[in-house]
This record gives sequence, C-alpha cells and structure tokens, in this order.
Amino acid sequence: MNTSEIITIVIATYGALLSTYTLIAQIREKSRRLKVTLSQGFLETLGEVSDSILILECSNPGHIDITVTGHAICPPGKYQLIFGTEHQLPHTLAPGEPLILWFPTKEVASSLKRRNFTGTVKIRGVIREATGKSYRSKSLKFNVEEWLDC
Repeated sequence: MNTSEIITIVIATYGALLSTYTLIAQIREKSRRLKVTLSQGFLETLGEVSDSILILECSNPGHIDITVTGHAICPPGKYQLIFGTEHQLPHTLAPGEPLILWFPTKEVASSLKRRNFTGTVKIRGVIREATGKSYRSKSLKFNVEEWLDC
C-alpha cells in the first residue's frame, strides 16, 4: 500500500465519521427530550421553612416545545402515585425552560404505607408528555417509616 492510498483511506474515514456525527447531531436537535430529577428539600417563604417536600423537576434541553401532560411518583412495581400540584397541566415547556413540582414528603410516605410499602423504597419521578412518552428520573432512596415519624 502506497502513501496516496493511505491518505485516501484516512480522508474517507474522516469524512464518514464527520457525516455520522452531523447526522446524529441533526437527529438529536429534532428529537423530543426531557431531563427529569427527583430530590428532597424544603421551601422557604418569607423566612418560614416548610416541612420536607419531594421535588420533581423537569427541563427541556431540546430545541422543540414539549407539552407536559402528567406526572407521578413511582415505587417498585406498577403503582403510580399522582398528587395534586399548583401547576396547571398540560403545561408547554419551551426549549431551556424548567417545570418544578413538589409534594409533601409525609403525604408520599402515607400513600406508600397504605400500599404496604415499608422500610427504604426506591422511588422515581415520572413526567409524561403529549405524545404519550414518559421520562423517568434516577431512583431516590426513600425511607417510609422515617418520614411518617417526622
């Protein structure tokens, strides 16, 4: 194999890699995506700190508006716990826009206990959008008894 053949192979490989990268970037730009996180925290209003809450947050990192139509807290199995929220759904998220929902931790613990969950349970936050697609957060370890006793 001579030098010109090696250069041709290198240029062809580079072109193939570059066009593959461009194709993937274009597909991602047109795709619908939500980033979902579930965490615990508190609200502070006028110097008053709330009881503990679960915070379900989603953001739209894509380039297309996404309409959020539902939310849930999901323990293991097929259960979905759906709580009321002050946000009116459906809610349209523009690119880069977040949506933050919160639920009283004791209320979530009570609901889990009524469904026979005890001890530490891995729960996830779920956000649904208008096309029917669901986006899930990473799991959060949640001790049912600990939050019932608070």
